[in-house]
Parts: sequence; structure tokens; C-alpha cells
Amino acid sequence: AIHGLVMDESIQINNQLLNDEYEYLFMDGLWEKVKGGGWDNTKAVVLCVLGVKTDGSRKLIGFALARAEDENSWRELLENIKQRGLTGNALSLNTMDDSAGAKSAIDKIYPNVPIQNCLVHKLRSVQSKTSYRHKVAVTEDLKTITNASSPDEAMVAAKAIVKKWYVKEEKAMNSLKHNFEYCLTYFQFPKEDWKKIRTT
Repeated sequence: AIHGLVMDESIQINNQLLNDEYEYLFMDGLWEKVKGGGWDNTKAVVLCVLGVKTDGSRKLIGFALARAEDENSWRELLENIKQRGLTGNALSLNTMDDSAGAKSAIDKIYPNVPIQNCLVHKLRSVQSKTSYRHKVAVTEDLKTITNASSPDEAMVAAKAIVKKWYVKEEKAMNSLKHNFEYCLTYFQFPKEDWKKIRTT
């Protein structure tokens, strides 16, 4: 059963000692149907934390099975990671989906580390809320955001898209505007890192 596999893996990963050389964290929740351990025929979220060290090496450093992507579930996982050695002295960015629970947990465990909302999640959300009739055209316009060379350019592009499409695609444009500024944090970092840190 998925539940058993996840619990076995989480025990191994969540007991490993960590050093404090991690520069970037990537946090994501993956929804799965699980069985066993009181989870029969229900969906649960696998909370995953991937760490990237200053030398560029990547490692899954924590994950847990939870019923929701809420603050308590994320905080418990992050507290475990911190207790195992990742105190955050080298940590410079947390990349995540636009999750209020994850943000609240990060603010408590690693309060001074900037947050980058996953740009791919954002654009996919906009596309999913766009009508079939306009999906291709809106998707093409969204490329002006991903191709921007500065936060100002990206913001100007986003505002232009909202202005162009708001009347016809209000729901999609509201999705684009929501917390969009958190999608631009990656511009503060070296350009060679942009593509790898702006998405989970």
C-alpha cells in the first residue's frame, strides 16, 4: 500500500542528520489516494521538501503524509528538518506553491528567508481558469512574463495581460493577480539560477 511505502521511506529520510549547507528549499504537496493505517479509500497529501546545497547538489530531505497542506503539517515537517541540522544559516530562498499553510510555517521556522511562489503553478492555474476559446492566446501572452529580464518587466507584462483579458477572462486574470509579487523573488538571485529556483 502507498501508505506503508511512504511511512517506511519517511522514517528513513526524516531521521537522517543534515548539515547547514543548503541554499535553496523546494516545498510541494502531492495529492495521492492511499490505503492502510486508517487512510482507506481517502486522498492524502505527501508533503515533500527538497534541498539544494551551495555546491548545487540536490537531496530529498523531508516528507510526510498529511490530510491537508495546512500550517501545522508543514510546521511539523520543517521543525523536524531544523532539528536534524538545517538551521538555515546558508538558506536564501524557499520555493513553493502558493500555499497559505506553507507560508505560515516557513515564517515561523525560517522567518527571514524570502519566498518564491512557483511560477509554473501560477501560470498553469491561470490557464486552467481560461476558457477553451482563449486558452492558446492567453498562454502565448503569458510567455512575456517568463521571458522577462527583470521584475519590473515581468510586472509590466502581467499588468498588460490583465488589462487585455480582464473583461473576457476575469476569473483567470484574478488568479494571475493573486500574490503575483511572490512569483518575482527569483530575480534577486544570479541569472544562471533563475530557471531552477522559480519553480518547484
